[in-house]
Amino acid sequence: MDIKFKILKEQKSTNNFNDNQLNIEVSGKDCNNVIVNTLRRLVMSSVPIYAFHHDDMIFDINTSIFNNDMLKDRFRNIPIYNIDNEENTLDNIESFETTKNRIIDKANNLIMFINFKNTKESVANVTTNDAIFYYKGKQITSPYKKPLLLVKLRKGQELKCTCISSLNIGIHDAIYNGSMAYHYYDDKKPNIFELEIFSNRQLEEVELLIRACQILINKCNRLEKLIIENLEKEENIEVLNKGLLKIQNENATFGSIFSYYLQEQKNIEYAGYNIPFLYLNEILIRYRTDGKDIKDIIKKTFIHVKNIFEHIKKQIEKL
Repeated sequence: MDIKFKILKEQKSTNNFNDNQLNIEVSGKDCNNVIVNTLRRLVMSSVPIYAFHHDDMIFDINTSIFNNDMLKDRFRNIPIYNIDNEENTLDNIESFETTKNRIIDKANNLIMFINFKNTKESVANVTTNDAIFYYKGKQITSPYKKPLLLVKLRKGQELKCTCISSLNIGIHDAIYNGSMAYHYYDDKKPNIFELEIFSNRQLEEVELLIRACQILINKCNRLEKLIIENLEKEENIEVLNKGLLKIQNENATFGSIFSYYLQEQKNIEYAGYNIPFLYLNEILIRYRTDGKDIKDIIKKTFIHVKNIFEHIKKQIEKL
């Protein structure tokens, strides 16, 4: 398979600044825009990430000029890094996609506790250095080497609150996005792409790419079994040659790559997907074969897509 990766630029972050960056050239005769865009979407919003959700913030005292909702909006955008984000978090992907429920583990997740009263005449800058952090049940030093400003308090003002981190994916809330990612290409060079990734520093860019590949491979294994089982239960034999697949809890990330390679199969006369309602996580795939059983074609398509991303994963691991 001819899909190659080459690092064009790699920059590690310094202090608390999100100036980390990874630029990769993706090329080869088997490379295309659908593959690169699928990678981009996966690293952005499908890799599980820890963040502070506003529903997991408890305010006991707040006499600042900012109400609780304003402070929640600020605190929820504080990035979390210098903690462990184990690969086994990928085991929760299906649950995240189907239930939208985040995972809150008070015994092990990062907790930020703020208890500060300004007793001085001047305005106090309350930072992460003034907070107490707990991780895996133990008090730790601040994970932020350069302090982040939390709130400004005037004389006599007080803030006492607790923020508990949770695990989820960016599809449901952008605070769980693992990175920002873009990709570019030149019409004159149809098989050469540049992929730029800026991680939120919880996971490095290469690790995000590796996990993105594994997520799609796992998804293919699960959906292949589900789709084939449903087709085997179908009493109308006409659907084996022409029909409509409804796949819930999926969006354009899977729909685009699967329908593209389904259309590439020689026994397919037509295949395409659409999203009927943007507010529903559901895709429809229409197909028509030349008479061959759609189940066999779907199996070949899943095998091909999995082979592509297993190859990509191996290439990225070598970077």
